[in-house]
Amino acid sequence: MSRNTKQATDMDEPKRPPIEHEEDVFHVFGINGIELDKIWSRVPTLMEEASYPGTLLISSYDPEEGIKNHDELAVKGQSAQGLQFYLFDDDIAHIELPWLASWGDVQLAFCVMQAMQKIYPESAVYLNDNSEHPIALVQGNIEAMMAYRAQNMVALLEHVFVEGGVIGVQGLRHQLMLPTADPECPIEELQEIVAQAFHDFVGVQWWWEDFTDSGLGNVKTPDGEEFTIRFLANVADTFVGVSQKVSLMTTDESKTKLVDSKYFMEKMEGNPYYERVDACQFAIKVMPAEEWDALFETLEGQEFSHVNTFTLKWNPAISSFKYADYREAYSQCPQGFQFDWSVYEWQKAKKGDHFYMIRVGDGQTGAVWRGVFTSDPYKSDDWSGKGREVYYMDMDIYELNEPDSVAFIPTAKLQEAIPELNWNKGHSGQLLTAKQANILDRLWEEAIRERETPKAE
Repeated sequence: MSRNTKQATDMDEPKRPPIEHEEDVFHVFGINGIELDKIWSRVPTLMEEASYPGTLLISSYDPEEGIKNHDELAVKGQSAQGLQFYLFDDDIAHIELPWLASWGDVQLAFCVMQAMQKIYPESAVYLNDNSEHPIALVQGNIEAMMAYRAQNMVALLEHVFVEGGVIGVQGLRHQLMLPTADPECPIEELQEIVAQAFHDFVGVQWWWEDFTDSGLGNVKTPDGEEFTIRFLANVADTFVGVSQKVSLMTTDESKTKLVDSKYFMEKMEGNPYYERVDACQFAIKVMPAEEWDALFETLEGQEFSHVNTFTLKWNPAISSFKYADYREAYSQCPQGFQFDWSVYEWQKAKKGDHFYMIRVGDGQTGAVWRGVFTSDPYKSDDWSGKGREVYYMDMDIYELNEPDSVAFIPTAKLQEAIPELNWNKGHSGQLLTAKQANILDRLWEEAIRERETPKAE
């Protein structure tokens, strides 16, 4: 990592660990009416007494049938993979300790079980398939669990050295790309590498916890190429996980560029806003807009124009396209039709951009159509007969409201969701921000789902 760990250097998509290990599962019996809050309240004190202080974090999941509680437990600054805690309907508790858990994770598992035995002294703990002999919650067994995970780490590091490439192991929040370890190196050096690997495995979960995680996508091109991609905009400090390519966006959201991840990391070395995490991951802080856009221009990659979204306005009372015309078009093409419309901000529009048609004036006002522009802007005669310079665009309307019915998104709802825009009047062809477009997309999809959901009798 950037914090003094030797790294594998191959930037191919990292592989899964080749060595299959199972987690250890502790089974706690003999408790009736277990109160989890009492247990959780004791754990931090026991962790601190064991020299592993930190905030206990509990994430609860919807339990499956037969399970009362399913919680993921971790200690801030100490956990790498955390624990899975299950409380079954018969009050038997299962604690799953991952096979590459950190020392803090191991200690957490034992502190949870120690808290249970302090509160419920009649309880007994069994390990894995051993149902005859309870396990003692003593230091020797804690160290044995830690030693087992150290052996697992050694096996992985040696595999990376022998086979090459990059192996990523999944933690609570982020992966760690493992360093290498020569099987022939002195034992003292091997121990240092293992200790550093676990240190980094914990660290990568917490050092950048205030950073936003970049989104991950899987792309398949028309020619069959497949790759993973991370999306990076200069809007927040961002942790960028493993991917083969990075998609960058300019400050004004007008352009994106697809860049090879390895190339991007090489070019960013020495940049004060950039920090290398490991062989395949990095963190980047928000840069001044002019520096970010200058960086965008210097990077080599495949550039794309961003797909914009516009709102068009339609007042049937004054438009050349009357409501009777719409009824006729819908009766012939209820699944959508092709048309053209004037666009006020035509300089910002292009073929492939999206639009929403907003009905204004009287009647059922709001968002009633959506579609895509199928041409670039072109100049033509003013539809109103006033002799203005007017630019039009051809369009494909692929989702539309049934005439005389309530708009997909009524005006009141539009005003509530995006109050900074005037939804009752204004120019036809207004460019939305990415945030506004996302809100409108979400409202439209919700309206579609609601209309498709069968009504209860």
